[in-house]
Amino acid sequence: MYPTLQPTRAPYPMFDTHFHLDFCSECEAFMRAWQRYSYTDDSGCTMPARMVAVGVRPRSYKHTCNAIAALSCADTIISGVGFHPWLISDNTIDALEFEAGLRSIAHARVIGEIGIDATVRGIGRDPEQAQLILAKQHECFERICYAVRDAVQNGSVQNGGVQHNVQRTAPYANKILSIHAVNYRENIVDVLKATGVLECATCIFHWFSLDSMQLNDARSQGCMFSVNKRMLATRKGKNYAAQLPLTQLLLETDMPECVQSTYNITDHMLEAARTIEMLAQLKHMDAHTVAQTLYENACTLLTTK
Repeated sequence: MYPTLQPTRAPYPMFDTHFHLDFCSECEAFMRAWQRYSYTDDSGCTMPARMVAVGVRPRSYKHTCNAIAALSCADTIISGVGFHPWLISDNTIDALEFEAGLRSIAHARVIGEIGIDATVRGIGRDPEQAQLILAKQHECFERICYAVRDAVQNGSVQNGGVQHNVQRTAPYANKILSIHAVNYRENIVDVLKATGVLECATCIFHWFSLDSMQLNDARSQGCMFSVNKRMLATRKGKNYAAQLPLTQLLLETDMPECVQSTYNITDHMLEAARTIEMLAQLKHMDAHTVAQTLYENACTLLTTK
């Protein structure tokens, strides 16, 4: 049971590290409501809700950054420049848009959603075509990682022209990657190692579903893992979340699910709260303690509190 709350009062501290803001049909209205969405603890300390608004294609990044600037939301919403592997596979992101997106990485605080998807949805059913598409995804993912490495070496820490109050303490670097990796049989962490991105940025695996060997490799390399309600409803997801230390976990919703969604603040509150409660049950911990730790993990990575 959720407590009876005003729509803008959160039941827990919330920092959603993987949210599709541009899928909201009333994006501006959602952002205005988000600004009023917060949690107040027993001592009276108020923690604003924060989010990473991941993108699925580069051309939406500038629009989201402009909206954040226009509504003065930079303290609570961080925009990501994304290259979703599905949109690379079906050529929705063409070569021109891809190259423009690589240039945007120099200004982006977050690069996501990016990655490799070897499911039928990602590469199709024809074996020959599937291998070609997978090779294309792999090449694009490598180029994105190299662009991140180059941008960090050049010292850029902006989000679409909006300077953030970034906490620059080791071991976390200036850029954050939100990575989609599904059904990939090769070790995707090897790509992160080969491109040097592990040494200069923080990699977050969103809704991790690869094999346990890759989980252990990613964990040992200091990667973070964002979890949502749907991940925690699966046997593998529960097992992985139970294994991982709370210090390497983050909250995500991966919502809305589709474009032009009527998703609202109340929907988000219920989705995020249920994720926190499911994780708390797995960890045999108090839900508020879990929520506070997830919030602090994200704040350490992405912004000062």
